[in-house]
Amino acid sequence: MRRRHAEIPELARAFGAFLAATLLAGAACAPPPPSPEVLATWTGGEIRATELDRYLLSLHPRQRSPGAGEEPGRWLRGHLDQIFQHQVLVTDEALEALDQDPAFRAAFEHRSRSALARSYLEQLNETFEITLDEARAFYEEHRESSRTPERRSFYHLLLAFPAGASPAEKAAVCARAEELRREIAGGASFEEMVRRQSDSSNAASGGLVDPVARHQIRGEAGEVLFRLSIGETSEVVRTPAGCQLFHLRQILPALDPAFETVADRIIGALVDQRRQDLYRQYLEELASAEGLTLPPEFFEPEGPSEGPPDQVVFESGEIRITRADVEATRAANPAASFGQTLTVLIGDAVFARAFRRDHAEATERGLERIRRGVALPLLLRDSRLAYAEQEAGDEELQDYYQRHRSRYLTDPQVELALISWPLAGGDPVRALRRPRELGAVLGGGETLDEAWPRFSEDAGIEREAVPLASLRHLARARPGLTSVLRSELVEGTASEPFPLPAPDGTVRVAIFQVLTYIPPRQASFLEVRPRVLAEFATDAEVGLGERWQADLETRHGYRVWEEHLLDFSDQLVERLAPESLSPLPGEDAGPAPDSGESEAGED
Repeated sequence: MRRRHAEIPELARAFGAFLAATLLAGAACAPPPPSPEVLATWTGGEIRATELDRYLLSLHPRQRSPGAGEEPGRWLRGHLDQIFQHQVLVTDEALEALDQDPAFRAAFEHRSRSALARSYLEQLNETFEITLDEARAFYEEHRESSRTPERRSFYHLLLAFPAGASPAEKAAVCARAEELRREIAGGASFEEMVRRQSDSSNAASGGLVDPVARHQIRGEAGEVLFRLSIGETSEVVRTPAGCQLFHLRQILPALDPAFETVADRIIGALVDQRRQDLYRQYLEELASAEGLTLPPEFFEPEGPSEGPPDQVVFESGEIRITRADVEATRAANPAASFGQTLTVLIGDAVFARAFRRDHAEATERGLERIRRGVALPLLLRDSRLAYAEQEAGDEELQDYYQRHRSRYLTDPQVELALISWPLAGGDPVRALRRPRELGAVLGGGETLDEAWPRFSEDAGIEREAVPLASLRHLARARPGLTSVLRSELVEGTASEPFPLPAPDGTVRVAIFQVLTYIPPRQASFLEVRPRVLAEFATDAEVGLGERWQADLETRHGYRVWEEHLLDFSDQLVERLAPESLSPLPGEDAGPAPDSGESEAGED
């Protein structure tokens, strides 16, 4: 044993010499480290610190620094990887191929119009500025609307009427409330009385209600409460819910807010109003100068009635907007009406045209950035799908399809006859009578054509055919029908009456009859194979995303110089506040390489 221990130092020296020789040999073969400014390299390219800085500057201010608890080096590495993916995927050859894709061209055109229009309007920002004196004048003129009204905090005791109570039973409840009021007047604690006797939801807390303004308490209860003095208990107040008592705890007087506390809010509102007022003025002036004719319904809440997707809804000069353009934009903001969306698209087209005319060079630079930004997600998708196709055969995809069959159901489709009436003098009960009568007739087996002569003379009645469409499409195109269509649909049946928002902002009472209903069915693997492949490629349980990225990095010899990135991270933490970033000395800020939202006028 003594001899074996004596050999250990010799073995250690021999291993140390071997390790040193191996490291020296590896160092002789490895490429020399690049300049400290270089953060990553790959075959034929590199990413420098200034480039990463420009990328970070292009992000929204809240995204320009790591989140709470996020490790800066890991956060920076993620952005560095995005720049690498952009540079190796968005090549001139890939862009030329995408230019042949109508969907890409449409997305690029839409994004370009929006970006160029924003760039044009940003030149007018000084026009929208509001001075402090203007804000103060508005404050003085509208001081009354800025005032916080008087508010009152009180205790509340409720003795509720039993369901279906007779007049005598209700009278007994109110008599009991009067007894409680006399006990309180004799010195009993109102709060304790509430805890023992009240049916109100806050009885356990003594019936305390936080301060409310007069307009928040309706009817006689509000009148009584706002006549009380602090510490006073009301008479018994009878309401549809039961008999009530109020005990006033506190009065918070009306207050005029100091101008300094509301100045920012006033300035913001005035800027928005001025922007809206001048938007139309500038647009009409530009359109007139360029010989463009705006449609008569311009700036109206609703646009043309329904029509085919390729229907041209606005055309003047080089500007041509179809119904499909409007609906594609509206999909991102379903709350906007057709007319409002059309207005935005026309405005974008006119302002973008003006910016192109006045800033040709900046336009070309901006459009190239936008083109690459629009291309990146498409190329990323195609690259991942190609990798997934290579990695998985049909057998594995079919297994994935079987495990997720419930995802692959066809959309149910429905065809409707929609009949609606105006609210009869604002009386809901009267307004429901005729819709219910027609619903009962249709439910009894009579066809709408047979019943229609007896209802067609109703004042303001409207009949509309809703063509066969998927429920998903109707949810986007007719949001007023969405909640009603969630119920079970059976051909020939009629719905209960429901409120239907009208284009003019009013609400009508409507029913519909289901003419055709095609229920959902299980789609076959072949029908949905492209979708299966896309979901297989992105599903977390498959883990293809990380393997795809590793394969992309290997094929291009991508290498991150960790020490250089660490230095950059340290400098970032030292020199920058979390909410803002500044360019490195001597460098101009520029847009992110994968940003399709960059303003066209940026340099």
